[in-house]
Amino acid sequence: MLRVVILIVLCLEVGRKKRAVVDAGVYTKKSQINTRLSTNVTSIPGEVYSKVCVKLNVKRSRRFDDFRMLAEKVGLSRDETNVIEQNFPNPTDEILKTWSTKSREATVEKLIELLQEDGFERIDVAKLLEDWVFNT
Repeated sequence: MLRVVILIVLCLEVGRKKRAVVDAGVYTKKSQINTRLSTNVTSIPGEVYSKVCVKLNVKRSRRFDDFRMLAEKVGLSRDETNVIEQNFPNPTDEILKTWSTKSREATVEKLIELLQEDGFERIDVAKLLEDWVFNT
């Protein structure tokens, strides 16, 4: 009888530990996702950041869904955008830096949201960021 009681107690303890490990893993992943979504845009890892910049730096004259649309979405004037375009070899980088200094909203989550808005619809760029956020 004593052996059966000890065995049941051991099984219960092992079950609790497994559940705790699984719960901890889920919590950690959610926490990491939330951290990445709230990351300032200028703190995106270099490899991802440079891919975002390359994609948005390419001028797309038909729809203007490039760095110029990004500048408009983050609240820069056309004059500010023109100055950035004329004076910086990486306009997207400069736009993101400017946005970051002007607004606390300059997060990865907000950038993804802006990229997916009607009229901009740069799903390719949003996907780069989402892959980084969710592939922990």
